[in-house]
Amino acid sequence: MFSNAEGQMTCVDLSKQQLTCFPNELFLQTELEELNLSHNQIEEMPAEVGLLQNLSGALHVEYNQMKELPSTIGNLHKLKSLNISHNQFVQIPEEIGMLIQLTHLSIDHNQIMTIPRSFYTLVHLKEFYAGYNQIAEIQDFTPSFSSLEVLDLQANQLKRFPGKMFKCQALKVLNMRGNQVTEVPAELLQLTSLQELDLRDNPIEDVPPWLDILIERGCNVQI
Repeated sequence: MFSNAEGQMTCVDLSKQQLTCFPNELFLQTELEELNLSHNQIEEMPAEVGLLQNLSGALHVEYNQMKELPSTIGNLHKLKSLNISHNQFVQIPEEIGMLIQLTHLSIDHNQIMTIPRSFYTLVHLKEFYAGYNQIAEIQDFTPSFSSLEVLDLQANQLKRFPGKMFKCQALKVLNMRGNQVTEVPAELLQLTSLQELDLRDNPIEDVPPWLDILIERGCNVQI
């Protein structure tokens, strides 16, 4: 627990406390900047989480039993890191796109099938972990992903790479392992910052010879 000069709590760590719900006292801590409720037994994220509008660091709720994100999550405009991995979420609300300062988003190890359109407006996103879900399609990327450095989509049901990947010029790590991809797009050659590419456990029909160019650049290619 950390407090500011006025004695108001700014950082709360309640991880591994066998909690089954969000403590109501948290919603009175309007100056809270970081909250960790990971590794508990919480089944629901209440709408009141939207009252914590000064959360500007990280919100950790990984390793719980939650199934739904409330739409009020969109009130956390200052939040930079959100980790909801290892839960039972099946969808992400459109309001996720209102987290305009987000740089890190982990939604891996859930049961998510689709990515909302608003996600593609997260212009500051640097790391996106969405592996071990049931995602079957990713929309074409837009220039808003120019800061993206890590994209982890392993163990989903994707049949193709996201379109217009060349827009992700900062991308260093791309993990597509364990999907249903049959072709590798040549536009990956335009990702000049790429350092790691994992294509293992996909039914790729023909390994393109130009992958050698990535390897010569120093990219660790696994296929």
